[in-house]
Amino acid sequence: MDTAVTRLVDTLAGKSHAVLALGRRAFFTAEDLPLPAALEYLSSQLSLNVLAEDASEGISAFREKRPPKWNDR
Repeated sequence: MDTAVTRLVDTLAGKSHAVLALGRRAFFTAEDLPLPAALEYLSSQLSLNVLAEDASEGISAFREKRPPKWNDR
């Protein structure tokens, strides 16, 4: 179990902190909403995520086959 937890922590540490925070907030906000409202809210948050600077960096890094350099924005 320790190995699995360490692997997960290492994976999350390598992600954009801004995008992780946005996803976490969206999850906990939508959790208590009725399904139609939750879907509408999550859709708006996904749009914010796509417009984030780090989303563009992630796509560029993937296309260029290099590790991303997150700016946490």
